[in-house]
Amino acid sequence: MAFSQKKEYTVNEQKEMNLFFDFRNYIINNLNTKADLSDSAHLEYLLQHFLFINLKSDSLNSELINFSEIPSEKMEYLKKSIANLYNYFLSNIDKKLEENLTAIPIRMSKDTFIFKRFTTFQKENTLLFFDKRYPDKTLGYMLFIPPIKNVNQETKIWSWDLGFKFGKFYFTSLTGEEGYEYIFDDEKIY
Repeated sequence: MAFSQKKEYTVNEQKEMNLFFDFRNYIINNLNTKADLSDSAHLEYLLQHFLFINLKSDSLNSELINFSEIPSEKMEYLKKSIANLYNYFLSNIDKKLEENLTAIPIRMSKDTFIFKRFTTFQKENTLLFFDKRYPDKTLGYMLFIPPIKNVNQETKIWSWDLGFKFGKFYFTSLTGEEGYEYIFDDEKIY
């Protein structure tokens, strides 16, 4: 499934791939120490370097997220989202899943059923991830948000939670918003 076509990555896809592997390496390093990724230091690092939530940075320091501005239900959903992914890798640590985790842009996979039903934005910004020992078994999808003027400076991970409702595939953000990526479809934001 993984490599149906041999194509070059776009600039955007290369940024997404780099971010995916940096994120994977961060997870691996923390699995080895069994760290709590929901503590404020890890959350701040994850939000600065990897994850996108729809919240502007602290006005005094554009690099820092003010956690007090995140509503409690969204903060709990964020912690749960991170914990679920982390626990998935922790539960498969004996299988060395995290070390064999790789990804490709969804357009390069044989997973055409989902690809054909994605919006333009989803097609351009989704990686399919899998265990490289079993390339025909998709483990999940990861949606990225590219840099957006006055919103985020760099490509960030927006979701790894794909759902299906009302005949459409949608992602649920790390803070619980469903289908938010639709506002980016058809080049409305570019």
